[in-house]
Amino acid sequence: MSEEIPPFDLDSVFVLLVHWCSRYLKQVTSDGVSFTDVNTAIMGASSKSCELDPIPTDILKRFLPELLPFITDLCNASLQQGCLPLSQRHTVIRPRIKKAGLDTSDTQNYRPVSNLTFISKIVERLVCHQLVDFLERTLLLPSLQSAYRKNHSTETSVLKVITDVLRVAS
Repeated sequence: MSEEIPPFDLDSVFVLLVHWCSRYLKQVTSDGVSFTDVNTAIMGASSKSCELDPIPTDILKRFLPELLPFITDLCNASLQQGCLPLSQRHTVIRPRIKKAGLDTSDTQNYRPVSNLTFISKIVERLVCHQLVDFLERTLLLPSLQSAYRKNHSTETSVLKVITDVLRVAS
């Protein structure tokens, strides 16, 4: 006989999630980011630009040594305040056809595509890196989770399943 899972209130779950995030977010981002962190994130990003960017990304990368202190300060201020500057909170949304050959007159055949500013993508990448580091450091990330982890993939998951099946079979 299976045990029934008690019903839960989504509002309560949301309140708990917000409480947990506010409690741990300062621990996640308290160190800030270094020049090296920002430089690595920028140089590793694609050079695509958004029409909302004040300068094209390839020019930003070319003058990065001069701009790096200012961009690092902006990133650290965003982490401390928990939000992006107003200038980075905009996006350009364009409809894109889902598949070639679909009827272009039918609005159901389109999906929205958001183009974010380059700096907002960099801050997002920095936050993601800090969050994953924090989760691994505090052992809050399950050891067998493959998503969002370096050196883990679907291949790693498949190998684990195969190993477990072979171990049970022998």
